[in-house]
Amino acid sequence: EIILQEFPNDVFLGEEGIDLSGDSSSASSGALKEALGIAEESGMDDRLLFVVDPIDGTTNFQAGLPIYAMSIGVVSLVGSTPEVVAGVIYNPTLGEMTSAVRGRG
Repeated sequence: EIILQEFPNDVFLGEEGIDLSGDSSSASSGALKEALGIAEESGMDDRLLFVVDPIDGTTNFQAGLPIYAMSIGVVSLVGSTPEVVAGVIYNPTLGEMTSAVRGRG
């Protein structure tokens, strides 16, 4: 909700709303295509796609192991080829955060 409030013109892709009861690869691929379609339909040329995994390592999280993280990727939808421009991985149990921004080393 916070991302959508701060970036109302951009697209959010998370696990919510994805039917993972069958083939999870197909479901994820379909959700990505839908998100890209939403961006394309808007006609805006400066949109971002936020790809969020709120608990990356669900099995470890459920088992109480501190080897899980929250992951966010940001993809620029400018032009004909989407490009990853930033990413953040945060492990709240260990207090560790790693981030990267395209062009900043």
